[in-house]
Amino acid sequence: TMDIVIMVVSIVYLIIDIELALKMTEAAQMKGHDSVTLLCFLLGPASYFYVVALPDLKLREQNEEIIKAIKEIQITNTDSAPVKPKYSNDNLPDL
Repeated sequence: TMDIVIMVVSIVYLIIDIELALKMTEAAQMKGHDSVTLLCFLLGPASYFYVVALPDLKLREQNEEIIKAIKEIQITNTDSAPVKPKYSNDNLPDL
């Protein structure tokens, strides 16, 4: 009977580990990482920490695009007259 209990617990653990690996793979793919299913399966519950520690490649790419766009705007703005602020800080009271 002990053998049956060990076998049932092992099967339940494998099912949970497979489901966990699939969910962690999905989360890693949302961050821009591929091919982590086997690693998540082998790490088991530690894959939570692994996926949380992965850098967000999609966010990094978006940030790089924004920086590039800002630099392009700055380059094009240097050719024209400087933009003057609509309001002046001269009228503000001293604190």
